[in-house]
Amino acid sequence: MAKRSRITVTPGSGNVFADLGFANLVKNSRRLSFASLIGQVIKKRRLTQAAAAALMGVDQRRCRRC
Repeated sequence: MAKRSRITVTPGSGNVFADLGFANLVKNSRRLSFASLIGQVIKKRRLTQAAAAALMGVDQRRCRRC
């Protein structure tokens, strides 16, 4: 039988940006939260990329990540 190695686990702070050492934590965190919320609404409403872009008043090319 193979010997198991011990793995050290460090609990996260709840903020992935802070845990990874990125700057502008508040700005990135808010942007991520907002993008996540938009994605949830698009999924819940079963919108296409074109329909989501039209609802937000942007060109479909800007809505590639929707």
